[in-house]
Amino acid sequence: MVAGQFASFFFTLVIGVILGVIIDAYRSFHRLVRLSPFIIAAGDFLLWLFLALLVFFLLLFNNWGEIRAYVFIGIGVGLIIYHYWFSKSMLYFWYKLFFLIGKIFKLFFAVILFPFRLFKSLLIVLVGAVSYCLNPFQRLVFGSIHKMGHGWRRKLVKLKSWVFYKIKKNR
Repeated sequence: MVAGQFASFFFTLVIGVILGVIIDAYRSFHRLVRLSPFIIAAGDFLLWLFLALLVFFLLLFNNWGEIRAYVFIGIGVGLIIYHYWFSKSMLYFWYKLFFLIGKIFKLFFAVILFPFRLFKSLLIVLVGAVSYCLNPFQRLVFGSIHKMGHGWRRKLVKLKSWVFYKIKKNR
């Protein structure tokens, strides 16, 4: 009986250490990724919900979900042991791991997107060269249309005034 309780207490110490590892992983990820306060609050809520469910299922697995004082003491002592002996090195480990994963993702997306960016740059250069070559023709065509537009506008204004003049005269 005592051996079973000792094993159960040891298991709660391990649960405390596991919780510390998960919390430090979340802290390291949170330090690398800047998010809005709403997303941070949602992430904190989801983290604690996950941790509560994890503790519940681990206790259910270990001692059929019996919650006694030694369970809280064991989890607390496990967290304290983790915090004083392992937290700094695990924070460093998680930070470097997430940093490396971020670099790998950036490299992966850069390799995937490189052909599209190259095509976009070549297309911009091609359109710029064609536009530069057609610029004298553009000025010639649009300049003529613009000049023709002014002439037609004057004629329309004269026509409108003549029509209004005839309407007033016939009243």
